[in-house]
Amino acid sequence: MTKYSKAFKERVVREYQKGVRGKGFATLSTRFKISKSVIEDWWKKWDAGGRTIDALEEAGGDRRSILTEKEKQRYILDFVSSKNAKGEAVDYKDVHKNVVKSTKKDISYATVARIGKEELNLSWKSTTQSLVSDGMYMNFFPFYSFF
Repeated sequence: MTKYSKAFKERVVREYQKGVRGKGFATLSTRFKISKSVIEDWWKKWDAGGRTIDALEEAGGDRRSILTEKEKQRYILDFVSSKNAKGEAVDYKDVHKNVVKSTKKDISYATVARIGKEELNLSWKSTTQSLVSDGMYMNFFPFYSFF
């Protein structure tokens, strides 16, 4: 997505004149090579905001997360880390159940997966069945003395 400066947006919307040939949204769209709907959105913001340059401030990117940073750390990242430390397999279904149970919030499975992948940079790998010898008994070696 291309991000335009407020000054450029203001220049475009100031050229719009309703009912004047060559000054409509379609003409401006062709002239500036910007979607007509984008220019219309800019105009609505500009017109509703008192026709000031500050009204053209980018509105996106302010989506609030349902989970706080502390909750993400505690109920997603720490949960996965504790399962990994025990050598247990974990997937998003497990993580989602833990988040819902712990926070009592109605959060979707997809949101938990997005937070894990995009915000916490968790990578998911396939697991294989481990043997008992791969676990806690691995470091047990009998000591033989030849003296």
